[in-house]
Amino acid sequence: MDITIQKQQIKEIQHSMEYNFDIIQEDDDRWVVPVSYCQMGCSITSHVLFGLEENARYYAAKHTFLGKHPTYKGSCWECVQKDLDRDLTIY
Repeated sequence: MDITIQKQQIKEIQHSMEYNFDIIQEDDDRWVVPVSYCQMGCSITSHVLFGLEENARYYAAKHTFLGKHPTYKGSCWECVQKDLDRDLTIY
């Protein structure tokens, strides 16, 4: 595929804001794009950090264009602990 067409399609994704990835503002100058979540869904287990919102949005658009999605794998410590606490509750 022509690189010009690819860039145009990535811009269209950015304009539509229909990403496969979340874009989270951590503070005034830090933006996070999660690339992996705990399989139990409670937390981000891996992310890419950006200093500019524009760069975070480009990353999300580019990876959406490439057909990628965040992964869900493993259980984070917080979920494991909650699960253990629930199993140890006496009824």
